Amino acid sequence: MLLSADDQIASLIKQLGADSYKARQEATNKLIEIGKRALPELKKVEASDDPEVSIRVTICIKNIQFNIATQFFQGLPPITEDQSRDVITFVRRQGARSMKQRNTTHENMGNKKVTAMVDLMRAYMLANPKDNLVSYELGHTLYWLERHEDALSAWTYTLKINPKEASAFINAGISLELLGRYELAIKHYEKAAKIFPDHRYPILAKALLYRNLYRFKDALALFKKANSLSLMMSGEAPPLEAMEGRIYNCVGELKKSDTMFNLALNKYPKNHYIYEEMIISYWQRANYEKYHAALKSLSVKYPKDRLTIYHNMAKKMNYGDYKAALLDAKLLDNFSGNLAPLIKLKADLQLAMGFLGEASKTIKRLSKKNSIDPGVLRLQASLAVKQERWADAVKYLILQIKLTPRDAVALTELAKVYAIAKDPKVKNVKRCRDLLKHIKELQDNLYYYGKLKNVKAEILLRQSYIYEALNQSKDAKAALEEFLSIRKWDTKQAVRLKAIKEK
Repeated sequence: MLLSADDQIASLIKQLGADSYKARQEATNKLIEIGKRALPELKKVEASDDPEVSIRVTICIKNIQFNIATQFFQGLPPITEDQSRDVITFVRRQGARSMKQRNTTHENMGNKKVTAMVDLMRAYMLANPKDNLVSYELGHTLYWLERHEDALSAWTYTLKINPKEASAFINAGISLELLGRYELAIKHYEKAAKIFPDHRYPILAKALLYRNLYRFKDALALFKKANSLSLMMSGEAPPLEAMEGRIYNCVGELKKSDTMFNLALNKYPKNHYIYEEMIISYWQRANYEKYHAALKSLSVKYPKDRLTIYHNMAKKMNYGDYKAALLDAKLLDNFSGNLAPLIKLKADLQLAMGFLGEASKTIKRLSKKNSIDPGVLRLQASLAVKQERWADAVKYLILQIKLTPRDAVALTELAKVYAIAKDPKVKNVKRCRDLLKHIKELQDNLYYYGKLKNVKAEILLRQSYIYEALNQSKDAKAALEEFLSIRKWDTKQAVRLKAIKEK
């Protein structure tokens, strides 16, 4: 009986742990030969407890990725001498610039010219396969275009040429993060740290990933380790003090958080990313006075910056002023490059205003770029709930929670779907109650949720819908009252509370 392609791959993966060396080696070679089609199944067993299997899976993945990277440079017409000179000039110019300057160059060129340069760089690599400077810069350019799989291919190729290129490990790690492959991203950061043991950047990259995964205490330990290292990262991203301020905020140490923000502002008065860390932190802890002050400072100093427009739009959405936020959304359309955060915010606005057709198009645009980003999955679930596609909502939320299992807001949203679903195949009161119990245990362990009041507000709002669906009016009322003590301006929920009280 002939095996299906999937069964063949599964059988070969089992053979990676066979007693016979010959069987293990043959399975390894065949999986590499199968190539891209084998990657999804290989990634599932990447963290196998069997060291032999884990090592061989890593070998398979690396070789397949390199083969994919090599193929990426093929299929283009031969490059001319003049075009080669254009590529070399572009790479030398960009290589001498900071990330901010690189991005400015890309924005000035526009997407069409940047894409044309990408094709020239690919053709150049076909003629000059050992030029790791061009493949490295190609990765940056593809990253700006949000072609993250292709950027990963370019940096993987760079590492094959020069395995000691620490920056390529870090950049490949960032691409892996964006593709939802967190364990492999961590391994890349750790490899970069071995090459650059005295440099902060690999440690910070890993710390920021832990922060995004809600592993705040692990992140804080890494920030402290980074503080002990001598070599600094570029001053244009949020400086270490600002990032540390936000992580102290996440673990509920608010005084230390403020101290670090003040230190960052004193040391780097022209770094506008500091304000972003402050704005997010003050909103999370519901310190509205400091939130508005930080946003005002950003707006006065950098009135036309995309960061300013983004946070002003977010503020209007937070306060329910959707029409004004819509005007900001139109301003954001003028920007180019890495727009994923802006597009996500626009999708949130469209969902809030009930523009489901437009939201669907926006979310499709995001999912084409990266279908396994937790933020994209959240939006897909929200759209599915609005359209009463309950099974899809559960599917997307489970995928999101697999990526970020400590996200109490996502867990509560899943519990809410189980409670309010109108489809009897999806509605599941037992699962809902089990999740609520798990969330309570999670919150007890993550004590800072009590201090980050607006994070708690997101959970309380969802809980109010759950309790209402379960006919627990007293609990729904208590959850809404606490929610409104944090967000007093929310008239929609005030009307809901009144209706619950009148029942």
